[in-house]
This record gives sequence, structure tokens and C-alpha cells, in this order.
Amino acid sequence: MRQSEVWKINLEGEEFSVLVNYRPRRSLGLRYDGQKKIFTCNVPTRTSRKNIEAFLSKYGQNLKRRVEERTPPKAIEGDFVYLFGERKEIPSFSSWKERKQKDYLKKTLLSFLEENVSQWAKIMKVQTPYQIKIRPMKSRWGVNNKTKKSLTFSLLLLHYSKEIIESVVVHELAHDFVMNHSQDFYSIVYHYCPDYRERHAKLRKGKYA
Repeated sequence: MRQSEVWKINLEGEEFSVLVNYRPRRSLGLRYDGQKKIFTCNVPTRTSRKNIEAFLSKYGQNLKRRVEERTPPKAIEGDFVYLFGERKEIPSFSSWKERKQKDYLKKTLLSFLEENVSQWAKIMKVQTPYQIKIRPMKSRWGVNNKTKKSLTFSLLLLHYSKEIIESVVVHELAHDFVMNHSQDFYSIVYHYCPDYRERHAKLRKGKYA
């Protein structure tokens, strides 16, 4: 009895791999991995190849489009790196050691943040002399430690546009006045960044610009 097969299909001139799984089920199902560019098609055991191909032809391209709209592009790919929302080529970047890559990215982001935090601190009348730090955080975009007078930002911010990064700067500086995320806190954030919701949504969705 057939269990799984790997096919090749052509959608609008582009070739894709399809993992076809035969299962004891009633309907055909389709998934698409935007990173690996692979379809997975789960089908009833006795489904003919002709019917599976017709199903893939009917639904494959639209599914691919929807998934890719939700899948952010790779921040680093070879010598190309998203810097401040734009895909830039850094000659020989891929040949650098990992430590050199991180040091370069950290220095680039730190240079921008030191100036940007200073500007926003003046605008928001923040008196605390914060030290700026960069760390490879994945679960948080920024941390305000008022006790230690430090603002720590995620290295991943470097890939986003300056406008999006600024929304994180305003967020962390607003904690100088209110440490929690209450209504009073967000009234400060929205006062200085009226479109904060839209900018922050791009962070959550991985949209660099």
C-alpha cells in the first residue's frame, strides 16, 4: 500500500516539490512551507494521481501566495542583509566568521540607537542618563532597567526600518515615567508615536519596512 511519494509540480513556470501522503481520510488537504518551498498534500488512500494533480493545480498557487504574504524574507542570505528595512549587499559578509558578523551588525545598530535615543530623550524630556546595550534577544525588542540606567535592545531590530526601531525607542523611554503597561503608559507612547500600533504590528509580522 502506498504511504508517501515525492512529486514535482509546475505552478506558473516554477517547479516545486510535493510530499504526497496517502492517509485513511475523506478529503484532500494541502500545506505549504514558505521557507523550504515544499507542498505537503494529504489525500485519501485510493485517490488517483489525476485528481491529486487537479487539486494541486486548483489550490496550490493561491495557497503559496497567502503563505508568502505571511512569511517574512530571510534577514540574512549570503552577502545580502536587511539593514534598516532595506536589503543591502555587504561584500564577503557570508565568508566572515560569526563573531565578526555579529560585531558588525551590533556596531551598526548601536551607532543608530545612540543618536536616536538621545534625540527622543530630549523630545520626551527624559532625565535619566541611559546606557545603550545590544543583545541577541528573540522574545523581547527592548528592556528598560531604570535601576541600572540601561536600555537594552534586540540585535534583530537592525533589520527593521528606522521608523519601526524608533517606535521601540519611544516605548522603552516611556518606561522612564511608567514602568508597567497601563493606560497611562500607552498614553505617553501614543502621544509621541501616534501610529505606534501600525509600526509595532510590522514587528510582530516580521515586515522589515
